[in-house]
Amino acid sequence: MTDVQITIVGAGAVGHALAYELSKTLDDIVVVDPHPNVHKMDELTVQTTHNSGVIHAGIYYDRADRPFKARLCPQGNAKLYAFCQEHDVPHRKTGKLVVATEAWQLEYLADVKRVADENGVPGVEWLHTEDEIRRFEPNVQGIAALHVPTSGIIDPVEYLKKLHNLSDSTGRVSFVYGSRVTDIHPVSSGFQVTTHTQGQGQETFETRFLINAAGLHADEVMKMLDAESPHSIRPTPGESAKFYRKRDGIEMTGMNVYPAPYVHDPNGEVLSIPLSEARERVKAGEAFYTLGVHLTPTLGDEKGGYTKDPEGAYLLDKTVTVGPAKNKYSDTKDPELLKGDYQSLQRQPSYYHQRVHSFFPGLEEKDVELHQVGVMATIKGYPDWVITSDRNHPACVHLVGIDSPGLTGSLAIAEHVKRQYFP
Repeated sequence: MTDVQITIVGAGAVGHALAYELSKTLDDIVVVDPHPNVHKMDELTVQTTHNSGVIHAGIYYDRADRPFKARLCPQGNAKLYAFCQEHDVPHRKTGKLVVATEAWQLEYLADVKRVADENGVPGVEWLHTEDEIRRFEPNVQGIAALHVPTSGIIDPVEYLKKLHNLSDSTGRVSFVYGSRVTDIHPVSSGFQVTTHTQGQGQETFETRFLINAAGLHADEVMKMLDAESPHSIRPTPGESAKFYRKRDGIEMTGMNVYPAPYVHDPNGEVLSIPLSEARERVKAGEAFYTLGVHLTPTLGDEKGGYTKDPEGAYLLDKTVTVGPAKNKYSDTKDPELLKGDYQSLQRQPSYYHQRVHSFFPGLEEKDVELHQVGVMATIKGYPDWVITSDRNHPACVHLVGIDSPGLTGSLAIAEHVKRQYFP
């Protein structure tokens, strides 16, 4: 490979969005990823192909401790819908219900409303009765809910394919798949990057600028330049199940449906405690905050393709996914093994049924089938994304811990990086 201006390490949602955004005005960009044929996607077992496809609104990310997520998720939400409309990427603005079924959950719901308002998420409103809830989803029950109109779903694979094709068509971006970055050294002209390609061996080239968007391996790439970096990725597997909305009692109009957020103990047991106490226990490491197992509609038709309604909106499939569920053994398993583990489905249908029964009572255990595993690149002990230049080498930008809502925020993240580091 000849020397280049900009190298992006990682071809997931963020890496592709960076290539797309930078190629609008910059040239001589290379994207390196260890997986072969990333642009085909259907053949891959990587995180983007196992994404739930939720377009998040930005209602959960408090600006006090998650400033990047609080700002870039709502921005990314609007940009993603505009992109999908312009480039005909399968998606649908479904809206979301966040449902309380018990009185103690109401203050958790009120806190979500506070964060949504502070983050400028449009249109979030209270539903104060079960009748109001059932106007949106007749088979969902609760004592109150939040209606979030800007939530939706997208086909993540089609999104990446479109980003790839748009970037590739500029003639300014080269994609090098099947090559893993094994070493990076600073040199006078920027960085010397060493890659290894299966069947071809080692190759070295120089790049003026480096962008680390390596997902689950971003901490490893960061430490190639900054061995003292405090950030470590803790892979967080999330399993999911599914059911088919083909009978009375489990039909849905097509919304994302979430429980009110809550905290649980280290064994996964729900703690029905006041919000102030929950915060103290989370701070002390005695409890963990979660958005809960939720229901997500999917796109598609009976033939496995996509169909639009007369208004041009993509139609929904009969499949609804249920998740995520934390892998029971993820805290004890070697993190390096977790980074590539998309097969270990440990939770059984009974688990998913129990988790959603309170707000979706028509679902029976026999309706539930196991689905897939995703692995998020969560930073150990840090709730926000890290987007920063290298402490010693400012021509390198690190994006570490881009977990959920990373796909939703991908276009806004790319614009932020371009504005901040490539003005």
